[in-house]
Amino acid sequence: MTRRRTALGWLGATLLAGCERAPVTPPAPPLRVAIDLWPGYYPLLLADELGWLHEAGVALRIAMPGNTDRMIAQFAAGQHDVVAVALGDLINLTRGRRDVKVVLVSDESAGGDALLLRAGADLAAPRLRVGTNLGGFGEVFVDEFLARRGIAPARVLWVNVDAADVPRALADGELDLGHCWEPYAAQAQAAGATRVFSSA
Repeated sequence: MTRRRTALGWLGATLLAGCERAPVTPPAPPLRVAIDLWPGYYPLLLADELGWLHEAGVALRIAMPGNTDRMIAQFAAGQHDVVAVALGDLINLTRGRRDVKVVLVSDESAGGDALLLRAGADLAAPRLRVGTNLGGFGEVFVDEFLARRGIAPARVLWVNVDAADVPRALADGELDLGHCWEPYAAQAQAAGATRVFSSA
């Protein structure tokens, strides 16, 4: 009886060993995506939340660092696979990293950028402290405002500031003008700043 069980055991093991099994492929790691806090990127959040990306076999790990400079630095350091930012914000990054690829550019915007004037500040002042994220779209945006208002470049003291910090910097008097977008523009206005220019 023992000999018979042993023989059946070997036969079963041999049959199992001869069966071809499909290799088990581990699931791909989630795509690490970082986005600015801007409503234009919310469709990505909705698509992920509604499961549309999962149905297509795409797993995401979404981060919203809340600071564009930090997010771009993290991307450059390999902490994110994809970042969603204004195209102008990639200028400095692509100068130093030739392996960065732009995979999608969209001009679908209803004008979310705003320039806010600090309560009590005067555009006619001899010196204006203007804050934006330097080296990207914000600088171009502010330049357009200054040109339209006839404000000479010599009167401007540029301050590199992230959009998330603009409401506080305006309220604390560190800036006379600050460039940001929602929800930061509404926060600055609630604290007394006035919207003087918009990309709308």
